[in-house]
Amino acid sequence: MNNIVSVNIATIFADSKKKRGVEKYAEIIKSFSLVNVTTDKDFQRKFNGFYRVRRNSEWQNVFYDIMENGKTEDLTFEGVLQQIYNKTGRVEASFSSKLIHTLNQNMPIWDQFVLQNLNLKMPICSGEKKLQNAICIYSEIIQWYEQALSTFEINQKILEFDEVFPQYSWFSQTKKLDFLLWQMRD
Repeated sequence: MNNIVSVNIATIFADSKKKRGVEKYAEIIKSFSLVNVTTDKDFQRKFNGFYRVRRNSEWQNVFYDIMENGKTEDLTFEGVLQQIYNKTGRVEASFSSKLIHTLNQNMPIWDQFVLQNLNLKMPICSGEKKLQNAICIYSEIIQWYEQALSTFEINQKILEFDEVFPQYSWFSQTKKLDFLLWQMRD
């Protein structure tokens, strides 16, 4: 957590590419509830570009169908992970977390930089064992975010984020912390 506290947010996001990432995220979240994600190719293009979705159209059809259904169903990380696995044969922890986050911005995102910054690793395994490991690791990510967001230091960094991006003060605390973690990579 000390690494996050030492980050200068204004300096990091002075980079126009990093600033554009924040803008792209806002576009995705704002348009999500307004479109049918199973058919809106513009939404899919933006989501795929932002989150680097490099899967075939069959996989994407499954993914966006689950996402659209999530607008009316109470989905969990575990449920999304299991559905994607059942329909594609793939354990997609990172993409499952991104789908859940899109439905509920208070849920953290799993990506390689978050794992790296939290000193977590996904053990090498497959099938049901990999599913169970992913569920346990995501639970650790949630716990870490809850603990971090309860600290004065992290809340000060979130206030700094709001000063740099007042137009995005509506982002969840979780997403603001995620942006900080994402920028702290080798």
